[in-house]
Amino acid sequence: MSKRVLVLFFVLLILVAACINVFPTYAASRTLVVPDDYVTLTDAVGNATAGDTVLVRAGVYEEQSLKIDKALTIIGQDQNGTIINFYPALLGRTELFASGWASFENAVVINVDGVVFSNFTINSNGGTIAVFANRTVIADNKINRSMDCTSIAVNGHYNNITGNHIGNYHGLTVAGTFNVIAGNYAKSVSVQYNSNVIYNNTLGTLILGSSNFSCVSKNMFPPSPIVYSTGISLINCYNNDIYANYVANHTFPFSVWQSENNTFYHNNFVNNLYLVKDYDWFSTFPNFLDNGFEGNFWSGYNGSDVNCDGLGDTPYVLDENLTDNHPLIYPYDIENDVVRASTSPFLFVAIVGVVAVVGVGLFLVYLRFYRKNQSRLTNLL
Repeated sequence: MSKRVLVLFFVLLILVAACINVFPTYAASRTLVVPDDYVTLTDAVGNATAGDTVLVRAGVYEEQSLKIDKALTIIGQDQNGTIINFYPALLGRTELFASGWASFENAVVINVDGVVFSNFTINSNGGTIAVFANRTVIADNKINRSMDCTSIAVNGHYNNITGNHIGNYHGLTVAGTFNVIAGNYAKSVSVQYNSNVIYNNTLGTLILGSSNFSCVSKNMFPPSPIVYSTGISLINCYNNDIYANYVANHTFPFSVWQSENNTFYHNNFVNNLYLVKDYDWFSTFPNFLDNGFEGNFWSGYNGSDVNCDGLGDTPYVLDENLTDNHPLIYPYDIENDVVRASTSPFLFVAIVGVVAVVGVGLFLVYLRFYRKNQSRLTNLL
């Protein structure tokens, strides 16, 4: 074989090798069942290998803490019936006057990519479900804490935090990019960094920090026995879309601090004490309260709608920096994603006129028929 052919052979070999995507391969995945195969979840995780599923049957389980360092799927058989009580170690306690606070180790630590943890009721005297990984799914859990501190803390990218019910005030913090926070119930959520989606949650308050190109959509901030200061807070945020959210009975529906080029539209702001908390004194670019065509519903707006298109005829000025140029007359239909148009008085008059004409016509036809029959009856007699 010539030298030239050998060189060509090795070049082709290198090219083929470069085109091959190398993925981690696992042995045939298994399903480990707690308590059938292992009495505790910790034992099951310790004996599992990457790619396995750990199924936890309904029951009450006691664990000090749980460390997950393998790509596992860990699922409870029944959300309400599969209960894990965590007792993480106390790290220290700080006393201040008549009160104090304690710090604990994390109740659950996930530090490997690709973990699924779902369908549990989690009770803990302290500690956090801490994620230091990517492509993690934390879904459909009920989390109850006796200490008022963060329940779920996520640091990573492409994670999905969905369908969780978080009972305490400091519910969820997420730091990273391309994360999805959807369908959760939480009193407080804090999200940092770029390109995150916060969708269809029921929240008390949401804080976006140093967030760019994120989407905040179809979240509910309903009235609550706790009067939250602000529904949606933007701190050093740029180019975010905030649309189709409902914020009611807060002190402020939203606030902006050193944030620029964010767009609010199709939101329903109902019975909030003040219109906005605006700290954008030094901002170079404005924020927008409409998308150029349609704005937001404000319960305090009393403008007219002569052409009955569902949009106010005059802008709604919140302050010197913020004006909604196209305020909505009626609350935005979030479920169907449409602006509700007004009923035109001219259309109403036209409908009444048509009904009247049809009614008169029917009456005349009846009258003619009646007289004709009366005439025939008279001739017969």
